[in-house]
Amino acid sequence: MLVGLLLPTCIFGQTVETPQQPILPKHDVGVSVGPMSFTNLFIFGISEALIGGLATLITDEPHNTEWIAVFGAHYYYQANPWIRVGMKGVYEGMEHKVYTNSKKTTIKEEYTTSCLSFMPSCQLTYVHTEWVRVYLGLDLGWTHLWDNKNKNGKHFSEDIMAFNFTPLGLSVGKTFYGMAELNAGSDAFVKVGVGYRF
Repeated sequence: MLVGLLLPTCIFGQTVETPQQPILPKHDVGVSVGPMSFTNLFIFGISEALIGGLATLITDEPHNTEWIAVFGAHYYYQANPWIRVGMKGVYEGMEHKVYTNSKKTTIKEEYTTSCLSFMPSCQLTYVHTEWVRVYLGLDLGWTHLWDNKNKNGKHFSEDIMAFNFTPLGLSVGKTFYGMAELNAGSDAFVKVGVGYRF
């Protein structure tokens, strides 16, 4: 009789365990590289093309701008499985050359323009699997521009607002991962990189 009383208690008193969500790494660091940003493509690419073309017509001294690259680094904190917030740093460099003639045989002037941006960043993951994440992001911060061109004893230096939108980002991997992004703004418009989650 005692067994009959205890048996239902043992059966119905058992705790039903529900499957737990996997614990995601909270921290994410990474580095990236790309060809150029949309911001500086418009600021320097188009302006240099117009100014350089006009200068060539007037003075017969062609201008040429070459992009060094866009280098980036980031840190993100995983607030929940879908949202992460953090900070992004981006450096971009450009080399400018002014030639003495249209054949570009002799360099009259050569200098480098640099851009360093720091942007608080937020990313939304809308596809999240064990190995693959697809996301979009928004960055807003500050850019410092300067060059090593000596003009009347002074160098160019200016601070402007930095903005970037990532319509498509892709990362593949768990702890160590590779990533690729499309950007519009102060980051490389196409970039690839690697990262580590912990």
